[in-house]
Amino acid sequence: MPPLDAHGTSAILDLQHVYSLQQAAELFAAFGWTSDASACLERATRIRDHIVATCWNESRGLIADTPDQQTFSQHANSYFLLTAAKGETKLTELATLVRDAPDLTPATFYFSFYTHQALVQAGLGDDYPKWLAPWRKVLDFGLTTVPDPPAPDARSDSHTWGSHPILGMLTTILGVTPAEPGFKSVRIAPHLGDLPFARSRIPHPLGDIHVDLQRAGHGGLIATVELPPGLTGSFHWQNREHLLSSGLQRFTFEHE
Repeated sequence: MPPLDAHGTSAILDLQHVYSLQQAAELFAAFGWTSDASACLERATRIRDHIVATCWNESRGLIADTPDQQTFSQHANSYFLLTAAKGETKLTELATLVRDAPDLTPATFYFSFYTHQALVQAGLGDDYPKWLAPWRKVLDFGLTTVPDPPAPDARSDSHTWGSHPILGMLTTILGVTPAEPGFKSVRIAPHLGDLPFARSRIPHPLGDIHVDLQRAGHGGLIATVELPPGLTGSFHWQNREHLLSSGLQRFTFEHE
């Protein structure tokens, strides 16, 4: 349960609503329902602006959980990052606080899906392998599935919501995501962190996408990508772009 003020107000719940409205707007727009998309965005903007006016704490550089600004959490600030408009300032600084500030209420296994997405979106994706440490510790408690909160306080030893690193390894470490609605094209923007290599295959309606990445010295990368017939896309590495075509292709990014 998120913190509430005396009026029942919660920045966490309100920002979750904003996030849902923005996603609904994207869906409406993809189907050409522009008036519905506009209505969702207008409402999302109005709610988010009110949260900024009442919950933003300038001295902390964070969104508080409620307007009385007594508590702060990764939850509220993760949603704040996820709902930010392009070009909004100080997002990297905010993301760094979300990652490092010791007094924020931390996200547990299930909600860290949103925290991870927010930090990746803010430019901190190369830290992703380090964020998986709590999942590695699960094995120390004799568990082979993911609990709800981290062990030893878990109420359930098998909690599907907490298994999102299975997705994150594909969409963040390998960086494979749809580039447009319907997965009509692909965008590959890996975040290897300090991993020396990563490889996998990702299912697609046209056939599997194969990605094999090998580091080449300091900052370089050797990429082997195979796209199924009819699929094209782009590969992004350290502010450089390589266009992808159907079939097997191998290319190298030299360290700059």
